Amino acid sequence: MIDWELIRYATNTDNKPTPGYAFNDLITNIRENPQGVPDVAAYLAECVAGDHAH
Repeated sequence: MIDWELIRYATNTDNKPTPGYAFNDLITNIRENPQGVPDVAAYLAECVAGDHAH
């Protein structure tokens, strides 16, 4: 199952840098759950289209 809490943590709008460990954890989680990639990609596309850099 995709760890949405971690994804939301890494993409929050508080403008604090995301800790490096979070990226490693996200990559591991997504590799273990490839069926969730389309949902994660859609969520990240929405984040990029939004008003915040994270």
